[in-house]
Amino acid sequence: MNYELDNPEEYKSVFGAINKEDLKYQIHTVSLNLGNWPKYDYNTISASMWVSYKEKQICSYKMLFTFDGNPEDDFFDVV
Repeated sequence: MNYELDNPEEYKSVFGAINKEDLKYQIHTVSLNLGNWPKYDYNTISASMWVSYKEKQICSYKMLFTFDGNPEDDFFDVV
């Protein structure tokens, strides 16, 4: 789950020449997700964060984990 390696062309179009050291990360939500109502057989924990550059949010990132801590899925949205 490395955006720069998984999709280098899109990564370059989003981040261009931005120095990674200048990015700021802010976790804004951690959630317990009880999915697949009413069976509850797809349960995850999610963590969401905003990524900012020069005080402006440029994207958000969310990652889902199984209850045993393994990565399940992730989502990246450009603002």
